[in-house]
Amino acid sequence: ASTELTIKAQFTDWNMDYHVGVPVDPSVGPGDRARIFGGMPDTFNFNRGGGPERTDRHQSISASLQTEFSEQVAARLLVRAMHVEESEFSVQGVNLSGDAGARDPRTGRWTPGFVYGPAPDFVATPVTFGTVFRRAGNLDERKRYFVNLRNDYAVTWENDGLKSVTLLGLAANYNLLDSWMVRPVTYDNLDLANPAATANTIAISSTPSRNSSSAITDAQVFVNERLHLLSDRLILSGGVSRFWFKGERLDNPLLPAVTGTNTPTVTGSQTSYSAGIVAKPLPGVSAFYGYNENTKAPDVEAVG
Repeated sequence: ASTELTIKAQFTDWNMDYHVGVPVDPSVGPGDRARIFGGMPDTFNFNRGGGPERTDRHQSISASLQTEFSEQVAARLLVRAMHVEESEFSVQGVNLSGDAGARDPRTGRWTPGFVYGPAPDFVATPVTFGTVFRRAGNLDERKRYFVNLRNDYAVTWENDGLKSVTLLGLAANYNLLDSWMVRPVTYDNLDLANPAATANTIAISSTPSRNSSSAITDAQVFVNERLHLLSDRLILSGGVSRFWFKGERLDNPLLPAVTGTNTPTVTGSQTSYSAGIVAKPLPGVSAFYGYNENTKAPDVEAVG
């Protein structure tokens, strides 16, 4: 017998900034060359600037134990634990003076500087473009924990013209969304005519619009058989697995409550089947057919 143990630890600290581009001069219409709004630097970030828009931090450790008991029997045990923290800002801008134009209802073309009255006359009225935008959005923060386990075995047997390979095992997973908090965020108004004067101060609300935690637990047992017949000219395969899952809402008592109806606990189970055949009537020629069913648990966000 031989045994091999592999342990791996991984740490990731990822930061990303959204550069959404420079506002285009609103007087630009169909057929015009696009141009930057006067006075805007070409490195300006409309979102907010001054820091990453999204951060992801992952810490994981995994262990793999593989054992060959003999030439016919082998086993593998996999275990992994992971912690993830995610934070993301999102922002939208609204012109405090309203739109700077409209589509001509008779042509469908955008006409900067004009809006139109009702049918049938569609009277055009000049409008002035305002340079001040109100910016608001959300701060989405999530903390997750994952635990994964898999234990499987392979049994091989063969004689003249026949080979059998049997795989069987079990798998289990636990996915905890320990905290999913969404809080409204407001920024300083942005004046496109004087972007350098924008302070980019961020105000994060202490009252979340969403605050929940949830968990998904699933388990599976499976067995697969593959038969090699007629000196490998015919291969038959088949398998069956049984899958169970449970999703539940877990309000975190350490976090402030949020009004609303909690999603009820959901459970389910499913038996899945697979089958296949490969025929090799001539050297270099093969025909095959496969059938496979898959089952997975819902995403943890769907429960929380």
